[in-house]
Amino acid sequence: MTTITSHNSPEAQLRAENAELRARLEKAEETLRAIRTGRVDSLVVETADGPQLFSLQAEERIARQVSEVDALYATAPTGLFQCDADLRFVRVNHAMAELNGQPAAQHLGRTLGELLTPELAAAIEPLLRGVMETGQPLLEQEVHGATASRREEQRDWLVSYYPVRGADGEVVGVHGVVVDITEHKRSAAELQRVSVLLDTLLHTAPIGFCFLDRDLCYVRINERLAEMNGIPSEAHVGRHVSEIVPTLVESVRDVTDRILASGEAVLNHEFSGETPAAPGVTRFWSERWYPVRDRAGEVLGFGVFVEEITERKR
Repeated sequence: MTTITSHNSPEAQLRAENAELRARLEKAEETLRAIRTGRVDSLVVETADGPQLFSLQAEERIARQVSEVDALYATAPTGLFQCDADLRFVRVNHAMAELNGQPAAQHLGRTLGELLTPELAAAIEPLLRGVMETGQPLLEQEVHGATASRREEQRDWLVSYYPVRGADGEVVGVHGVVVDITEHKRSAAELQRVSVLLDTLLHTAPIGFCFLDRDLCYVRINERLAEMNGIPSEAHVGRHVSEIVPTLVESVRDVTDRILASGEAVLNHEFSGETPAAPGVTRFWSERWYPVRDRAGEVLGFGVFVEEITERKR
């Protein structure tokens, strides 16, 4: 089975957003540690008048940096949380509270076991403790389970954890970035189911079928059409029509040009020519060509149904 993936898929976008949030949190924590240890005594802040240099007293520096972290928690569309060394929640943003199904204030001071089902808490706790013990981030892990407030609802999350360090550099807790990917997983599973069903249908069909992209390269082909062409189905994928049935390529271009110009299918079109299955023998086919579109209506390629009618013509 051949699948087409996009670099702009929802899952890729979620991972990119996840990585950006992690980078912002890590930068904020590093700056806070630098301020607390006295390694910096000023900050460059972007203002409406451009970058400004501010010299700060210790208390002011810490307060400003904490405020920046608070702002990130308040505006991030992705679930963010922070646990202390005992794995009690000390900071939770609104998105995280919604994922758990409880107000943010009700998280504070409570453990994972109080907010999640025992099964989910047992799966997550070792991950968080591992981050604290090793001091190393744990990125983009998939977790499946339910929260205590929604026990009947199984969800999927993409989570990343990284250590929070104190002024002395010791790990004092864990930051978490959580993205709910339940709907994306369901969509992917449904797409997989439909793809398997389609493959089964096509490979058992008594007529030939293929899908060509706009450049006239084979994306998918069933065994019946591969037999007509005299070349294994796997040898078609990714290759241009001219490499498989060179004597038919001009006829194919005529049909696809008509489809691209009109946007309409071409039905009951007769082809004749030679294929590698029977060199030197003129054969006849009845074909139906359909434009295959994306959600925006753009033509991605062409679906082709092929029935050999050589004996009928004779």
